[in-house]
Amino acid sequence: MNIASCVYDQWTNIEKRFLPPHAWQSDPLTFWRERILFLICFISAVFGLIALIPSLMLSYHERLWSVVIIDLAAYCTIVAILIFRRVDLKIRAYTACLILYMLGIGLLFVLGPIGAGYIWLFGASVLMGAIIGLRAAFLSLLLNAVTLLVIEAFIVYEKLAWAFLWDNASAAWLVMTANFLVLNALVTLTIAFMLNGLKQSLIKEQEISANLRESEERFRSLFEDIAGIAVQGFGLDRRIVYWNQASAELYGFSQEEAIGRKWEDVVIPEDLRGFMAGRVEQWIHNGKSMPPGESTRMNKSEDPIPVFSSYLLHRSVTGDLLMFSVDLSLKELQHAEAERVKLLQAIEQSDEMIVVTDAKGCFEYVNPAFSRVTGYSPEEVHGRDARLLMPSDHEESVLDKIRLEITRGRPWRGQLMCAAKDGSLFVQDTSVAPVVDQTGTISSFIGVNRDITEQLRIQEEKEKLEEQYRQSQKVEAIGRLAGGVAHDLNNLLTPIVGFGEMLQEEFRHDTGHLEPINEIVKAGFRATDLVRQLLAFSRKQTLEYKQVDLNQALGNFEKLLRRTIREDIEISFVTESGLGPVMADIGQIEQVIMNLAVNAQDAMPEGGKLVFETAAAALDETYAKTHAGLQTGEYVQLVVTDTGCGMDGETLNNLFEPFFTTKGEQGTGLGLATVYGIVKQHGGHIYVYSEQKQGTSFKIYLPVSEEPAFAGQKENEPNDWLQGTETVLLAEDNGQVRELAATILEKFGYRVFPAENGSEALKVLENHLDQVHFLLTDVIMPDMNGRELFVKARALQQDLKVLYMSGYTDQAIDRHGVLDEGVDFIQKPFTVRGLVSKVRETLDSEKTKHKGNK
Repeated sequence: MNIASCVYDQWTNIEKRFLPPHAWQSDPLTFWRERILFLICFISAVFGLIALIPSLMLSYHERLWSVVIIDLAAYCTIVAILIFRRVDLKIRAYTACLILYMLGIGLLFVLGPIGAGYIWLFGASVLMGAIIGLRAAFLSLLLNAVTLLVIEAFIVYEKLAWAFLWDNASAAWLVMTANFLVLNALVTLTIAFMLNGLKQSLIKEQEISANLRESEERFRSLFEDIAGIAVQGFGLDRRIVYWNQASAELYGFSQEEAIGRKWEDVVIPEDLRGFMAGRVEQWIHNGKSMPPGESTRMNKSEDPIPVFSSYLLHRSVTGDLLMFSVDLSLKELQHAEAERVKLLQAIEQSDEMIVVTDAKGCFEYVNPAFSRVTGYSPEEVHGRDARLLMPSDHEESVLDKIRLEITRGRPWRGQLMCAAKDGSLFVQDTSVAPVVDQTGTISSFIGVNRDITEQLRIQEEKEKLEEQYRQSQKVEAIGRLAGGVAHDLNNLLTPIVGFGEMLQEEFRHDTGHLEPINEIVKAGFRATDLVRQLLAFSRKQTLEYKQVDLNQALGNFEKLLRRTIREDIEISFVTESGLGPVMADIGQIEQVIMNLAVNAQDAMPEGGKLVFETAAAALDETYAKTHAGLQTGEYVQLVVTDTGCGMDGETLNNLFEPFFTTKGEQGTGLGLATVYGIVKQHGGHIYVYSEQKQGTSFKIYLPVSEEPAFAGQKENEPNDWLQGTETVLLAEDNGQVRELAATILEKFGYRVFPAENGSEALKVLENHLDQVHFLLTDVIMPDMNGRELFVKARALQQDLKVLYMSGYTDQAIDRHGVLDEGVDFIQKPFTVRGLVSKVRETLDSEKTKHKGNK
């Protein structure tokens, strides 16, 4: 390595260490300006000491303190510029130029020409032109000329001491100034113009480079980044020089594997290689171009690839001729075509009506589902306005709203009433969306429609069933509440009626006290009837079922009806013969008939017709689906129809609720609630149909019975039979009822052991085991129910008989509230005679086995 190379390497290392870091990433002109500034400052800092030290010593010896200050300030500034190299280039350059200028002025004013002031002024202007630019160079030259002329003025006016040492100092200064300015301008402007030309060249070079990069990027974007288009470039020898990423993906060869190999060996099937090589040769030498078209290529696995190929020639900047093959895989297009066919088939086979219209709303396409629903063929609707399906009375405002939405580019969804070709109406769920082209203009509309007429009908029926179910649930809930209330009322009414009857017997000869006592008892019985209605509604009363011929029941009840109903109401009976029997409590059925008749009478204040009809009814699944809770089977239908005022919707919704009445203070609101409860407890169903001013029809369905009739209860014996001497174990948790029952039985000769619950009753039985003949027990008690008590008592005494009593029946007797054969039961509130009769009847019965113990 020679000395020059060594010096250059060392200097390069120094530049890398001291040049600002950004200089290496900047444009070439800036980089060279940084280097020039660094070179001047570095040489001034290193070699300036050679001039600085003697100058300082001489100035110190001559006591020229101003020169000392100027020299030190200039040197320190040069060093600072080197240290603070991250400061902006122009700031550092202006600072260096200013220091050189100030140094030159100082030396010229103090020492004159002998102080090298010219040199520093010269250096300042050269530095301005080299680093800052042409404009700064002119400014520096002007500043130098002004400075020297100012010094000339000082010489003329004898203001400078050193000027007196010369003869003709003013003329000499002008000569030196002129020579300096010419030389200064020559060097400074030459450097400035050269660097300015270099700058323009660099700018053009950068523009050319940017254009080349942009062109290269366009080429790369065109051939490299575009997906799915494989591009291969090859020279005259057919060896590949360009292979884009799409080619790698299509043919399986990477760029490294493909570049340098012959084109036909890489992508052409073996049986076509000779033919394609010959075509390329003819193209190159004879100018016979290769036409675009479909062809077969080969991938790395030698699988055939169908493509559409285009070919082009390109001459590079260097003059080399390149050929390019541009291949578009038809495999994707074939797949897209298959998908298009699938989509078209799906549209054609879809049950949805798919419609395409132009921007004006005229039909362009309809699928077969559209023709099936509307009756219009595609040929009949093509080109016609979509309003063709709108009924003539359809509101234009709705159509205008739809058109406004979709023409604004927003989809619309809703339901529309439409008319088919035959004039029939149907409801369709419609979704219409605009189709926008590349310019953002709406080119067409697509609608997906579905005939929902049947769906809406089913939904309407479903809502009706749900409403029936909710109404049934509401009535059931109120019924449970009514049953609980009735039970508690029975416990309260039992002592009122019982003790009232005892007072009637005691004061039967005292007319002064007997009358209020009679009123008390009457009120008790009226309250008892009210409670029985509540129990009927809640289906908690005890029924005695027998096989009943509904026609015969109506015939037996006809006389009572005609005496009860006003004469201005015409009553007629339309009965169907041969009806099957129903299992029913005849008294409850008569109550249903009477309640409906009285309600019909109230609905016809000016007279009318009341019709009772019976018929056999076989209810199938179709009917059951539209009537909540109805089971299929054979029924007997009882229809009660009047020609009264009818009912509105709100009345119908609350019709069977207890205490709901339209009669004001005259009605209790329990009549139809009682009817509902009785029908439900018989396993039947009741429906009402009514229109205002047209009348009302109640339809009751009672299931036909195939079971044998239940046995009735035994008739009461004569009064002297009521006396007894047996011992009765009485279990009742209500103190008043317990005291009443004990008093009544003791009055008729019975011995009574009272107990307030089942546990206490068992203890009494254990202590008087041989003396107790009979158990009278409440059904519901806190610790154990009456049935459980009887089971445990029978375990202690096998021949023990039992009579149940309750405000309503519970699962302890029968979960349906039905009095099975052999179950002895008395309903609260009971009368004095009713209680002792039932006790006597039970004791005298030959039955010893109780169905409650099954």
